[in-house]
Amino acid sequence: MTLRYMEKRRFFSRIYKLEITLEISSLEAPSGKAYWKSGTHWTGDHAVSDWFAQHPQLSRLSSLIDIEMASYRRKDSDSSATVQLVTLPGCFIWTLVPPMHYFVKLNGKEIEGLSRLLGQRLDTTLA
Repeated sequence: MTLRYMEKRRFFSRIYKLEITLEISSLEAPSGKAYWKSGTHWTGDHAVSDWFAQHPQLSRLSSLIDIEMASYRRKDSDSSATVQLVTLPGCFIWTLVPPMHYFVKLNGKEIEGLSRLLGQRLDTTLA
């Protein structure tokens, strides 16, 4: 699992968004691509969408954390699948005009969801 901040530059501001990258080393994870659509379901390659329907753990996280973007990718040659999540809570915004900065605070439900995400190994629960 990798946590990092992505920097988005705007004309008079910078936004640092929290990006979480998970490596799922399950041998049964299918090859293909999928994207989280409007906070409701995974869409993309049919085999990947079916696999997520059988393993709803990752989909349930969206009800706990406000996810801006999520994607799944596994090539035939890869030994593990990659899931990338960009969350809205946890981002940091810095504006130049007017000069100010603020952190998008996490509420109790989001802290619980993020703790679940960081505290458990998804590759064993999805296997």
